[in-house]
Amino acid sequence: MILLETLQLSVHAGEKWACKALDLAVSGGERWGILGVNGVGKTSLMLALSGIRPPHSGEIRLKSKPIIDMKRRDMARISGMLFQDSEDRFPSTLLETALIGRHPHIPPWQRVGIADEKAALSALREVGLSGMENRLASTLSGGERRRLALATLLVQDPELFLLDEPTNHLDIRHQVEMLDLLKKRTENSDKAIVMILHDPNLAERYCDHILLLLGDGHCLLGKKEDVLTESNLSLIYHHPIVSAKGPYGNFFLPA
Repeated sequence: MILLETLQLSVHAGEKWACKALDLAVSGGERWGILGVNGVGKTSLMLALSGIRPPHSGEIRLKSKPIIDMKRRDMARISGMLFQDSEDRFPSTLLETALIGRHPHIPPWQRVGIADEKAALSALREVGLSGMENRLASTLSGGERRRLALATLLVQDPELFLLDEPTNHLDIRHQVEMLDLLKKRTENSDKAIVMILHDPNLAERYCDHILLLLGDGHCLLGKKEDVLTESNLSLIYHHPIVSAKGPYGNFFLPA
């Protein structure tokens, strides 16, 4: 099933265009990586895909329904977004923060239940924050906050994960562990991932489809083996890129 579809989508980012007339279809079980240089409009495109920012033109659909016609609660049951950074606007514990992910699934004026708390505690355990549920989120390090944000998204349990730099603030170990966790959530399932990455090696390891933003509104997209190449990466990064065989496929390095 196609979870996310764009029809002739155009998104601008300041004076640049992230994409022009983009036709994209993301089906269940797929993991898409979005790559491009700083300032090319990756986050602007992600915000449009999430329904937070309106595109310049074109249409975005979730499970065949135009998002412009959908209620936010209905959208949140299908699509969930991990933002590039998170803020502590109100004092809250890790458990209280993780439980925010259950809001789209709880009827109005009802409180969280035992099953909701169990889901939140399970997600905190999955991201390595077990035993810290009563600690204030404002006391966490940058990497711990990142894992808490991911736990909140796991509690939301959307069909489509939209991830803006999911490895931001994470050390190498936690980058691999978090991406392994997300891959496991979508493997052999109807769920899908669209994520912004800066490291083409992580895209090679964890994605099966790639969307490259060239910076002038044009995009290259398709299966990883067709798109993630030396010539295409050299084109988008404006620097020669060479590859070598590694344990998880090609390994890309600046020349």
